[in-house]
Amino acid sequence: MYSHVEFTDSGNIHIKSRKIRIYPNKDDIKTYNRYLGLSRYWFNQAINYLKQEGTKASIMEVRKTQKDNHPEWAYDCPQRIREHAMLDACNAVKNAKLKCKRTGAFQNVGYRTRKDTKQRFGFDRQSLKQHRLFRGKHSIKFHSTEVINVEKEGNRIVRENGRWFIITPIDYKTKKPENQRLGIVALDCGVRTFKTYYSPFTSGKLQNIGSKKIFQCKCGLEMARDLNGARNIFLKNISLALVASPFLSESLNCISKQLVKSC
Repeated sequence: MYSHVEFTDSGNIHIKSRKIRIYPNKDDIKTYNRYLGLSRYWFNQAINYLKQEGTKASIMEVRKTQKDNHPEWAYDCPQRIREHAMLDACNAVKNAKLKCKRTGAFQNVGYRTRKDTKQRFGFDRQSLKQHRLFRGKHSIKFHSTEVINVEKEGNRIVRENGRWFIITPIDYKTKKPENQRLGIVALDCGVRTFKTYYSPFTSGKLQNIGSKKIFQCKCGLEMARDLNGARNIFLKNISLALVASPFLSESLNCISKQLVKSC
């Protein structure tokens, strides 16, 4: 399963998030839920800090709040979970400020609660191995029907409506369809001519048939007129188009070759 995340600077490379269903071990469910709760706690603590005057939405500044007085249980999770929760808070505040400048309306950044249908905690790519997350006493296990390959940072464990997922970003390349990159050329089968083509920029024909019963294409292959006539009956019932390019004549010759070979 894939979903759009963001665009990169390149026009052909984008980032998508891959959403993979996982099944945590029953013995580790409590640990998963504890990590979700601790992620909420540190996110909310970071939001509280950033709502104070004179603060900056920077992870370098916000991470210092870990040295403040917090309950002992607040540290019962890997450092990466706390870091990602605070980074999410910084990004949320930055986005709110940008939207406020763009719209002129005040933007409030809310807290995360247990009632949210979607809960999450983040981790770095080095922490994820096949069917295992983190090491030592913080290790949690799961199984999945898909192979999980982590390519970039920004990975998350998500609980959504009672189901668990790993979301990991991946790069993918896009290619514009031919009809968007170049123009379109319409092909006419013809009776006296073989393959007349038209476009807003050019027009022409491949071959004059005239009264010849057998004619030779520019590619060097021969075609019987009777065969061409039967072929036209079929081709007139379908829409054919060819991309207009500087190599138009060569492309049209290739089409004639394919028609002869298919016969």
